Amino acid sequence: MVTAIPAPFVDLDVAEELRVVVLAGLDRPEPYSGRTDAILLLIYHPRLAKAALVSVPPDLVGYLPGYGMQRLSSAYAVGGGRLLAQAIEYNLGLKPDAWMVVNVNVFADLVDQLGGLRVSVLQNLPGVCGNVLYIGDILMDGNLALCYARLRYGSDEAARGLRQQQLFQLV
Repeated sequence: MVTAIPAPFVDLDVAEELRVVVLAGLDRPEPYSGRTDAILLLIYHPRLAKAALVSVPPDLVGYLPGYGMQRLSSAYAVGGGRLLAQAIEYNLGLKPDAWMVVNVNVFADLVDQLGGLRVSVLQNLPGVCGNVLYIGDILMDGNLALCYARLRYGSDEAARGLRQQQLFQLV
């Protein structure tokens, strides 16, 4: 069965001054392109100095202009940042002003260069990421932070999105 292509989402009433930046984390090391494990929208109002961070589930199926119905995580892999921005605009009604893409090794290196991140782990995640993720404050190096950000524990995509937002805010 073929999924019909929906009409573009155009009914979102957005203030003209709002800016949208797509932040995407790729599942491959540099110099390779890949799918996006993380898609975050940084929506901010420059004059009012207010911002929001919204997670977009990478497995969300939507229309990729020129490529049909696919998971949004495929947009960057097949068409780069421009297609990712077009897919966000078409499916969510927000026109990105810019995008930033980070490969997995670059993220891990950045966290290491910062001296690690002290992360408040809110639920026990036994047996994952080196078997060290238990409730409490944990100083994470780059590899542990990367595992924590990419972790799919069960089918809880919302929890993964919250972990990614948490790490982004700490960085």
